[in-house]
Amino acid sequence: MNAETPVIERWHAACEQVRAMRREDRSLWKRARVEVILSLLLTVGIVTALLVPSKAQLKAGAVPGRAMFTLVEGDYMSPLFSSATTIHILNSVAKDVAQFAGFDDFSARVKLNGALQVVNVTRFSGYLLSILGLEFAARDTTNRSGVPIYISESFWKTNFGGRKDVLGTEIVMHEMRFRVAGVIRDFEGLLSKTDLWIPVGSRSPLATLNSMKIVGALNDGLDWNAAQERIADAFDQPIIDQFYAEARGAKLLPMARRINFAEESAIAAQPASQSKIALMKS
Repeated sequence: MNAETPVIERWHAACEQVRAMRREDRSLWKRARVEVILSLLLTVGIVTALLVPSKAQLKAGAVPGRAMFTLVEGDYMSPLFSSATTIHILNSVAKDVAQFAGFDDFSARVKLNGALQVVNVTRFSGYLLSILGLEFAARDTTNRSGVPIYISESFWKTNFGGRKDVLGTEIVMHEMRFRVAGVIRDFEGLLSKTDLWIPVGSRSPLATLNSMKIVGALNDGLDWNAAQERIADAFDQPIIDQFYAEARGAKLLPMARRINFAEESAIAAQPASQSKIALMKS
């Protein structure tokens, strides 16, 4: 064997080792680069998730506006019932806290175009249309005689063909005559199935009828706790009748704008830890 052979072999082995190290370095570099890219993508994904609302979030917060609530008794389920007179008083003595409204909804027979049909009716008092953010497609601004009634956009199109001269038209319900004073645009959410809307004033024949659920919208920037105290104080005043409640006072139950009142008992029945936002006054 030539004396140079071990030297050459060692040289080749050393070269192979260097090449292996280079291949390993390139592999490590590639892995490191992939890890950096994945890390960046993960970071971007997290930031995007935090800053961009999901579809569920967009749906839940699709309707802007002030915090809405309903007033309930001590069991947090039974709604307080009110009259148009009480709503008027609440809007006077607690206007620094919220806007208030009352409503009751039912089915009724209406005589229209010579025929009877069953429709969904909502009687209301106070700022209900404003609280729900409803808009008019048409509204009578004249001082026509007669009891006013508002109709839904769908009812207008179905029964009047979307006629522009619908304002002032007479509608007969249970032998009572109303005149169409406006058309309310269709919407989604609470009371969206209403066909006819009847405003009830604090001096109307139904002013003292205690059949209306109470809803409200807090004034901007108002704390729930402060609102609860203020409203409870208002109900403690002798000028507000509350003979129908088992206990004096009123509890605030926050509600989503799109809530259905049929679902309210399920929400109210949540564990106390989930409903602390209501900050009820015991």
